[in-house]
Amino acid sequence: MSAPTTNEIILALFNAVPGREDEFNSWYTDTHLPEVVRIPGFLTAQRYEIPAAMADAGLKYTYATLYEVAGAAAEAIQELHTWVFESNSDAIDHTNMIMSPFVQRGVAVRAIESSEQRPSE
Repeated sequence: MSAPTTNEIILALFNAVPGREDEFNSWYTDTHLPEVVRIPGFLTAQRYEIPAAMADAGLKYTYATLYEVAGAAAEAIQELHTWVFESNSDAIDHTNMIMSPFVQRGVAVRAIESSEQRPSE
């Protein structure tokens, strides 16, 4: 019996060109991500943004996308770079982006349901 396969993830960290955030967000969400998940092996794409309360904290990146891929994330990144997309935007800051593959390490740790918690001693 073979070991069950797990999906891997790709984490992308990036920024919009200053002053062009609305244009960037519209293109990235409505056009770019649907194009990416059409690539075989790309299962999901979920965007994240730093909370407004942290906007002045000096964090290097404002946006993140977590891609779930079937199979090897490193191979999925290589495949992504071979695709020619119908759209592109100069509202994304290409000078300071990170796209990294990650493999699962260990099993997921889940919260205990409140009814299953041990009573206080």
